[in-house]
Amino acid sequence: MENYYSLIKFLGTGFILWFVAGIIICLGIVFIMAENYGRSTASWLIIAILYSPVIAIIGLAALGKTPEKKFEDWKVFERRKKWFLKELEEEDA
Repeated sequence: MENYYSLIKFLGTGFILWFVAGIIICLGIVFIMAENYGRSTASWLIIAILYSPVIAIIGLAALGKTPEKKFEDWKVFERRKKWFLKELEEEDA
C-alpha cells in the first residue's frame, strides 16, 4: 500500500510540473506573438495570466498586426529585396 501512495504522489507531482511548464510555454507564445504583432507585451501577458493564454493567443490572432508594424515589416522586406537584387546583379556581372 505504501508503494501505491508514493506512485500517486510521484504522478501528481509530475502532472503539476507538466501543467506549470505548459503555462510557461503558452505565456512565452503570447509574449512572442504580441512582440511580433506590435502589441504591448506587458498588457497581453496580464490578459493571459488573468484570463487564459489561449484566449490571449486567439485575441492576438484576431487583432493582427498594428499598422505601424505592417509598415515596419514592409520596409524590412523592401530592404531585403533591394539587397537580393543587388546580389543577383553582382553574380551576373
